[in-house]
Amino acid sequence: MDVREEFVPLSGTSQLEILASGSVFIKHPGVGKSLFCFPAYSYPKRTHTAEIPFGVLHLLALDACRVITNHTARNRNQTDFLAQDREGKTRVPIGTVELLAPGDYYYFLGPATDAANSNYAIVNDFSAFRFPDRIPDHWYDTRPSARLRRGMGVAAPEAMSVHVVERDQHCTITKLARFNKCVHLVPKSEAAWFAANEMHVYSIENQKAGVDTHTNGISLRDDVHRCFEAGAFVFYPVPSSDKFMAYFVDDGYWPDYTELFHQRLALIHPSVAVEFLYARFAYTVINLWRPSMFFDCAPNNPEVQVAAAQINSFAEKAGKIQGPATRSGTEDPELASVDESRNTQMDQASEYSLVSRSDRETDTVGSSLLNHSMQSPPQDSFTEGDERWRKRLFTRIPEMATLDEVEDPPDVVDCHSETPHMLRLTSRYMKENPQVWRTSTTPEGATRGDDEGWYAAWMTRPL
Repeated sequence: MDVREEFVPLSGTSQLEILASGSVFIKHPGVGKSLFCFPAYSYPKRTHTAEIPFGVLHLLALDACRVITNHTARNRNQTDFLAQDREGKTRVPIGTVELLAPGDYYYFLGPATDAANSNYAIVNDFSAFRFPDRIPDHWYDTRPSARLRRGMGVAAPEAMSVHVVERDQHCTITKLARFNKCVHLVPKSEAAWFAANEMHVYSIENQKAGVDTHTNGISLRDDVHRCFEAGAFVFYPVPSSDKFMAYFVDDGYWPDYTELFHQRLALIHPSVAVEFLYARFAYTVINLWRPSMFFDCAPNNPEVQVAAAQINSFAEKAGKIQGPATRSGTEDPELASVDESRNTQMDQASEYSLVSRSDRETDTVGSSLLNHSMQSPPQDSFTEGDERWRKRLFTRIPEMATLDEVEDPPDVVDCHSETPHMLRLTSRYMKENPQVWRTSTTPEGATRGDDEGWYAAWMTRPL
């Protein structure tokens, strides 16, 4: 597939490369209303003899439909497709049609002869989206070893904003080095969704950071960040390539940015997890406008609601703690650590002039809230719980099951089939040997939060 090379600023007399002509409507066959209205931009490939093609990538449209139906077709072991008619008779062949021309298309979960394949519920709120055990294979083409990453000696989670900007050095799209900021792929506002969908599996080198893991962050120039947060574009894998590109899915009011960045190659750091890029794709397409009142909508995931309630409860409690009283040992010591780490992190981050103050202030609290967002569920059996964890882990990261056992595994590989067991051993050791974590400044009577025990219980909980 042809894409535009890295970003080069245009002069005032440059000819426009990206034009718009109509829209591609993806419709629900049972309701007859649009699930998506994608702007039909000109294809980068230009010839002097051929007419300029306009449209939307066929595969991207299918990916968006799979997200908005919670991958229902795959769960039913059916082959989904787009058709040019509401009866599903005129299919659009995925292998031969790369670009959907402007017009109407209908998404079917499977054979149109089955009414259920044209009468389906949709995901209209991100909290109802359940992250799949395996994302589409063509997303992994950009990261040959994405399903089994090794750690890179990352910094503490509370320094995420500083670390990501320093790691990337430049804006992911513009390649410019100034006015950049760290952008969460899974937004910080979706910390509860992150916890409920066990996205920590994809932050192997820094699991306890939660949504503030460095594998969930990229650097964008401030104005491009605003465009990204508005849902104007996504990062999408370039077909038959090992790269990602910026792809605009909402025309909105971004003509200058569309011209500059649509289908431009993006320089995304290798440590960024492809699963978080896919999660952000899902977040963006779910939040595109549609007439939701006409559709049956999938219910929200109850585990997200539980996580959100616990996060709000912890935030409320943390907000009532005064600094001096917290550190005196008369209040909750776990909350004291949040307050102290926030102050330490702000002192350490003040030297970095290219990172916004608001980002630095929120990193530590976000990580701490996620760490304590769930109460440890009751464990019916360590053996049964560990087996549940192994099954989920090997389903999401199949390569993990084929790893050879070694005597001295790398310290940075935190996500393993034995992780819950090792966390329980650490929990017991820390309880039996408080001198390990106490220091000369630890208040009399202070206790240490059992993060390891909580984490092991959450990973092996009954589903």
